[in-house]
Amino acid sequence: MSTKGASAYIDPIRINSQMLLYRDARTKKKNYIARILLNTGKYKVISLKTDDRNRAIAKSQDIFDDVKLRERRNLPMRDATVREALVH
Repeated sequence: MSTKGASAYIDPIRINSQMLLYRDARTKKKNYIARILLNTGKYKVISLKTDDRNRAIAKSQDIFDDVKLRERRNLPMRDATVREALVH
């Protein structure tokens, strides 16, 4: 068996057609990461900051809902920083 093209994904969980949860084999902490497909074809990758599978699934669903709501309403994917808020 060849290791060429071996995936860095540990325990991948397909939540739906637009979201995948996985743990990255290249990191020291094996926290779950959510990978969400945006309407632009790009991915938003977010650390869920937990190694517990059930917490990761629950947290990822909340984040997925937030990301998709931001897309539908044409809102930025991240909140403004304090500096950005003070300038405007």
